[in-house]
Amino acid sequence: ELDSFGDREILDGKNEQYTREVINAFLECLDGVDGREGVVVVGATNLPDKIDKAILRPGRLGKHFKIPLPDLDARIGILRHHLRDDAASADLADIASRLEGASGAVIEQVVRDARRKARSERRPLTFADLLHGLPMRIVQSEEAFHEACVHEAGHAIVSHFLGSEAGSQLLECQVLREVGMDGSGGRTIMRQIPGRNLGKAAYVAQIAILLAGIAAEEFVFGDHADGAGGSDDSDLRQATLIAATMEVSLGLGESLVYLTSRQPDDVLARLRLDPLLRQTVARTMDRCFQRARGIITERRDAFDRIVQLLMERGRASAEDLKHAIVTV
Repeated sequence: ELDSFGDREILDGKNEQYTREVINAFLECLDGVDGREGVVVVGATNLPDKIDKAILRPGRLGKHFKIPLPDLDARIGILRHHLRDDAASADLADIASRLEGASGAVIEQVVRDARRKARSERRPLTFADLLHGLPMRIVQSEEAFHEACVHEAGHAIVSHFLGSEAGSQLLECQVLREVGMDGSGGRTIMRQIPGRNLGKAAYVAQIAILLAGIAAEEFVFGDHADGAGGSDDSDLRQATLIAATMEVSLGLGESLVYLTSRQPDDVLARLRLDPLLRQTVARTMDRCFQRARGIITERRDAFDRIVQLLMERGRASAEDLKHAIVTV
């Protein structure tokens, strides 16, 4: 876990000198790899923002790969890998579909639990054991499913019109009939377009896309639910971070003053302590929210088609969404 080394830009406290020496020693080890034929250094992390920039520069760990959660085919493959010869004739597609959003570790645990149950009853593992080992899921009511479709349709249509400006590309929209205990019922998948320098317009467009889900909810229902906030990967947190980072770190806000690094913890700490900064961020987010709502309002027919598409299928590709938007 590379983030365990820390980042010299944000060190403080009594262990600062020790941690700095550890990072410097690690950098020396990385620099010494070049002369060792056949040595490949691979690191992993779930917190790339916490890694010292010198570790990630070209010549050290310069190639970066983002590994997303496994898709349906990958989940089937992971299940079969851990099952080995058990339940050889079972159709694993149903189990895999119920594990939407699960990591490889979660899928492995499902198989472990199923095997433990079968072993305790002194019999071979069966399909029913796998079902028993699935994480608890909640079937959404029709009303909740409709709300999730409205939310994701908002993201989708605003992404379609602002994606190029934001430096991103819309890939897919998903809404789940069954959700985990965290209540996450859908997602709009995008990817950043590589090789672009982003200016103020791009960051503002990103905020509008993030706030488009609750803009759609307010447009349709008159209010929005709590699903867009409350967690570190929520729409509201990401939008707030972007708006605040523009002000305190990137020189893309109301002044060019640099106040802190763009590390999320640093930005949020600054935001908590500065009421004027909070007001500025709130104004930026409100303008972006109104922009997103304006796009949805002006293109109501296309928005309604996306909602209907998601209600019927639960999933829409970029091509499906484009067709729904441009259909006259």
